[in-house]
Formats: sequence, C-alpha cells, structure tokens
Amino acid sequence: MASEPILRVEEVRKWFPVRNSLFSFRQPSRWVKAVDNVSFEIKKGASIAIAGESGCGKTTLARTILRLIKPSSGAVYFKDENIFEMNRLELNQLRLKMQLIFQNPFEVLDPRHTVIDLIGEGLNIHKLEESDEALHDKVISALEDVRLIPAEDFATRYTHELSGGQLQRIAIARSLILKPELIIADEPVSMLDASIRTEVMNLMTDLQKEKDLTYIFITHDLAQARYIGDYLIIMYLGRIAEMGPMEDVIQTPQHPYT
Repeated sequence: MASEPILRVEEVRKWFPVRNSLFSFRQPSRWVKAVDNVSFEIKKGASIAIAGESGCGKTTLARTILRLIKPSSGAVYFKDENIFEMNRLELNQLRLKMQLIFQNPFEVLDPRHTVIDLIGEGLNIHKLEESDEALHDKVISALEDVRLIPAEDFATRYTHELSGGQLQRIAIARSLILKPELIIADEPVSMLDASIRTEVMNLMTDLQKEKDLTYIFITHDLAQARYIGDYLIIMYLGRIAEMGPMEDVIQTPQHPYT
C-alpha cells in the first residue's frame, strides 16, 4: 500500500440553514449541522467503512467529498489536488477517477435503456470511445467483471428483466468501466435481499483486489462494515465519534455511541 493517501478530507462542514419561512431573507439563526468538522484520510488500495444511523451525515459527507453538493467549509484532496478548487474541466476528469455507487439501483438505472446503453453511458458522456464496436467490447468486459454471464445475453436486456442483485451489479459495472481509482459505495446492499447481500459484498472485495480499488463503504450495519472495511469511522450527529483500525474499534470502542 502506498504511503501517501489517495484522499484527504480536512475539516469538512456542510451546514443547512433553517429558515422560519420560505420567503424569509434574514440571515438564518439556526443550522442543521449535517457534516461538522470531519477529517480523515485513506491510502490507495484500502477500504474505509463509514457507519452510523440514518441522518448522521454519511450520505451528505459522500456527496460533499465528490462535490455533488457544495461544502460550507473545509477541503478534500484527491492526490494532493483540492477538489473544491477545481474548474469544470478538472472536475470532469476527476469524475473518471472517483465514482459513486448509489443505494437504490432501481432509481438510478433508466428502464427505457438496455444494459449495454446503461453501462456505456459514462463512456459516451466523456467521449472515451470512437466506435460502437469498441464501446460494445468494453461493456461486455465490464459485465464479465461483475460476473453477469453470458455477457452478450445480459447486454441486450432491460432493467425489468433483471433481479435487484443483478441491477446492483450493473450499477457497479457502470462505475468500473470508467476505470476509477476510488469508489464511494453508499449503502450498496441495503436494498437487496439478505441472501444476495453477501454475494454482492464478495464481488466488491474481489474487484478491489483485481482492480486495485480504494473503497469508502457507507453503511448503517456494523456487520457489513466489518466484512468489507480495513478501517472504521463511526459518525454521530454529523461528527466523527470514533475512528481507527476495524478490529480495534469493534473490539475496544472508546465512545459510548459505538
């Protein structure tokens, strides 16, 4: 594992104003501190699990790290480049290196498109392939990576022809095809049947080794966190309550919330 962190999060805050009315223009006197002074780092090839109950700020933190929402303050560095200071072109290039897997594949996969179109969408957006044949080959390879075989058969299907577990594998393939270095997975198995969750988590750990991926795995389930993470961050009310090596935090917690 490299000695330098691939990602550094420094004193990140995301506060949302609470206004008395929709048309109030006064400076808000109250704030929801969704993410409050969060700092951590992760090295290439490692996996950090961020755990906590619903509403603790996990998803807001993930979206802030990816600059999908604007932070109130702080900095996030990807390979020593401050994400919050990037221009649009630089940010588009960053999107190739940092990918997000959403919680609910049913909401993010357009049912009007076939699997080959869904997985190849990122390549088209970033104009990474010049021919339909090259795009087709990359989609087939991505399907094989996520163990959807025969890939040619799955490529022509629509979302209504697939199970929840298969749809989440499609979502993973959409990320993989762009060759990211860091993947943030936001509750990626919480919408799946219990029997399928372990299969998808096994796939993710296998892909991490095969592709030298770095993971930030967001969950409310400590068993899932323990299964996939090297390090554990416990979030509570927008702050980090505790963090450290996975087994240290699990076996000898220092914070009563943990």
